[in-house]
Amino acid sequence: MISNAVLNVFNNPKNTGRISKPDGIADCFNADNTAHVEFSLRIESGIITNCQFRAQANPYIIAICSTITNMVKGKMWAMVFLDPYSIKKELGDESDIDITFCIDCLKLALDDYKDKLSKTIKESEKEIKLENKPIIDEIETKEEAPNDSDADDDFDFDDFFDDEDI
Repeated sequence: MISNAVLNVFNNPKNTGRISKPDGIADCFNADNTAHVEFSLRIESGIITNCQFRAQANPYIIAICSTITNMVKGKMWAMVFLDPYSIKKELGDESDIDITFCIDCLKLALDDYKDKLSKTIKESEKEIKLENKPIIDEIETKEEAPNDSDADDDFDFDDFFDDEDI
């Protein structure tokens, strides 16, 4: 039997839908309970500013997804830790239904963001290396003929060196 707390969240889910051009996304299917869940994330300066979900699943899974989206908003993406007990406590339900599927799907969305971030960092490093590459790989030296017009008659290099130094 589904608790009243779960039914209340199921009937009024929060954060439903899909984020346009998400920073992280995961689309998951669980054949055991025929649940199809998608999480999409917006992350700015390392903080999850928006998290939305779409689901075709039983009321319990939908309620769990709604609860998860509320729990991760405002958190640093790298510090998100979700365990079934804390989610069930937040939801106000203590049933024995396994909710790791929803947690794993959110983790996949976070992994997607991490992969995109890693790729962006590698591309930036390549750009930095290209910018710091010398424009001229070889410096050609040319001997120039002495120009008497530039010579200063008052200055003599021989005055600075002894014959022993040379």
